[in-house]
Amino acid sequence: MNLKNVSDAELLIQTKKTCEREKQATLELLEHLLEVDARGLHFRQGYGSIWEYVFKDLKYSEAGASERVSAMRLLKRAPEAREMIRNQELSLSVAAKVQYFVKAVEKSERRKLGEDETKSLLKQCARKSKREVEKLFATIAPIAILSKERVREVSETHTELRLVLDLEFMELLQEAKALLGAQDQTEAIKRALKLVVEQKKKRLNTRTNLINLTQPSEVSAGRYIPVAVRRTLWTRAHGRCEFTGEAGRCSSNHKL
Repeated sequence: MNLKNVSDAELLIQTKKTCEREKQATLELLEHLLEVDARGLHFRQGYGSIWEYVFKDLKYSEAGASERVSAMRLLKRAPEAREMIRNQELSLSVAAKVQYFVKAVEKSERRKLGEDETKSLLKQCARKSKREVEKLFATIAPIAILSKERVREVSETHTELRLVLDLEFMELLQEAKALLGAQDQTEAIKRALKLVVEQKKKRLNTRTNLINLTQPSEVSAGRYIPVAVRRTLWTRAHGRCEFTGEAGRCSSNHKL
């Protein structure tokens, strides 16, 4: 489609129409996924979960697959969410956030949220942005502590890690995403962690003096270990424990 010759006014009209079609298509996709899940068709295709089907077969990103599957499960839980999405009162990302939050509350309180509670929550989330919804959740149920991690291998090269995160973390994540120019949350966290690791390594390797550790006279007596010695040891061990047992070398880097 060549849009170069389209007038400004017509371009804006077409853009709006395309946006409307995209939103309608999103709802249709969720309804299709709901039926695929109900029939268990993803199992027949050789996928262990509906998420794996969306990720591998429909070729969405990991985050995109998670968002759509969560929104689909919200439709199953609360059918009224369908009309809210159709009427553009609820975006895909907010629908997914609601489902995440409901599951986190149910796990935290060890009970299933009632139909009225879910409806009330949806009403409060209507026409709100994802950021506004996150702030709302922090006031409704301040699960402002990290839950136990939920880790799941999704492929040979990817692992899914689910956490319940507090508002401060989410605000820092959004700020880091903006400062780093990251495209999504996973990339922002990864790049931020790389910066921390690189800075730490740089500090440890700065002005490192190679010391012959076989000469005890060069090492101070007592419990104190000179900084230069610690740097040399850390570099030699690549930041990991050097204990070797029957099962081989320990690979832990906890508090090293």
